[in-house]
Amino acid sequence: MDISITLIGQMVTFALLVIFTMKFVWPPLVKALEARRSKIAEGLSAADQGKEALKRAEADAAALLSIAREEAGRIVGQARVQGEEMIAQARDAARQEGERQMAAAKLRIDSEERAAREELRKQSARLALEISAKVLEAEIDPKRHQQLVDKLSARLN
Repeated sequence: MDISITLIGQMVTFALLVIFTMKFVWPPLVKALEARRSKIAEGLSAADQGKEALKRAEADAAALLSIAREEAGRIVGQARVQGEEMIAQARDAARQEGERQMAAAKLRIDSEERAAREELRKQSARLALEISAKVLEAEIDPKRHQQLVDKLSARLN
């Protein structure tokens, strides 16, 4: 195989092509690849950070949900206690009102009983007086008669 001028020309052309490519084409390609590599690395880093943020957010959400459940349970418990207290207060108020009404009714009954007894005494005294007057008509004077009624009334008391 003879080395000819064509082969040397091709080698020089190839060498120039390689030098031209190394000087003008290769650096922008490498720069573009590096930029792409850094964007991919940033994207992966952002994805990892996003995953961590998601995990933190899920943990925070779970903690908030737990706190909210505890708060809801506490509020329900307080409402239950307040309801029971209100029921107890209503019972006490109703019992006191019933006792007050019973006492008022007893006082009314006692008052009416005394009034009825007094009226009965007066009527029995009148009846006794009328009967005595009819029986004795003229034998007892009115002053004496009033004294007998007073004694009879005193005995009934």
